[in-house]
Amino acid sequence: MPHIVAVGFRRINKMLQELAPVVADRAVVDVLDVGFEEAVARVKALQARQPVDVVVAAGSNGGYLRQHLDVPVVLVKVGGFDLMQALAQARQVSDRIGLVTYVGMAPDLQRFEQLFDFAIA
Repeated sequence: MPHIVAVGFRRINKMLQELAPVVADRAVVDVLDVGFEEAVARVKALQARQPVDVVVAAGSNGGYLRQHLDVPVVLVKVGGFDLMQALAQARQVSDRIGLVTYVGMAPDLQRFEQLFDFAIA
């Protein structure tokens, strides 16, 4: 069976934990709630015991893993709906929202800001 290592924090980790049993009859899935250097060390330790076929991760953590591991790393992309949902939750807390992105502010976010009348910094 293929050996999949899923790496993620918080929400993505919860989703990966829920998906692991669904594929348990077709693959060995380890879900790690660590990132960056610690994730690299843990994946290498797992690989020493059993070959790892693929690592699944998201965002800058996934990019880091791609640079530091000798196994394929598949990046989970966060979609626009995920971002809108997070912004809507943040809006319930404050009128000003800070958003940290890997590349920069997407042009669509400026339109979203105008439509929903709040500031994203």
